[in-house]
Amino acid sequence: MDERLVQSDYSQLNYQKSWEKTLLYKLTFGKAQPSESWKKQLERVYDRKFIKSSEEYIKDYNNLRRNNLV
Repeated sequence: MDERLVQSDYSQLNYQKSWEKTLLYKLTFGKAQPSESWKKQLERVYDRKFIKSSEEYIKDYNNLRRNNLV
């Protein structure tokens, strides 16, 4: 079960910009580079953020339908 069920497109994900915000980057004065495991973890964080936002959207839509606003 190592494979994700939903494949996301990470072509728009800016790894460098996110990496520059980390403490390790700042402590090494920009000499350290992000590892592959760090990149995978960043992808998982974005996946969770996307899933949460889509669930909230569905919940809000269902509330509007329940109140006959849609």
